[in-house]
Amino acid sequence: MANNSTVTVSQIIGVPDNSIKVIKTIKQPFIKQFVVISRKSTTAIKPQLYTVKIESNTPELKPTSKVKVFCDCLDFRYRQAYCFNEKGALLIPPSFVIEPPDKTNPGCNKFRACKHIKAALKYGLEHGI
Repeated sequence: MANNSTVTVSQIIGVPDNSIKVIKTIKQPFIKQFVVISRKSTTAIKPQLYTVKIESNTPELKPTSKVKVFCDCLDFRYRQAYCFNEKGALLIPPSFVIEPPDKTNPGCNKFRACKHIKAALKYGLEHGI
């Protein structure tokens, strides 16, 4: 499995939001897919479902696994995808305009991920996925 990502799980996991719950997982040796439900949202009144995809260089996620990630939420798309792309860690090539974040993380110096990716990584580590 060719994974040229320079980003590890421990660089992005941070503190997950407890309002996010993983409700479905699909596991293949190096690709994991999680469906998460977000009970609180800044953009929607009712709970929202999001799909998180993670490719790792190890069959099971470990803190040192190099990963490529994708989430279909708008936060990831507009505030984080560019930085993941710059580090070779964007799993799905963007089908949208990708620009550097000018306010939230100029220069991509800090690695930030949406709460859905953090929850999926935490779940994957805790459940041996």
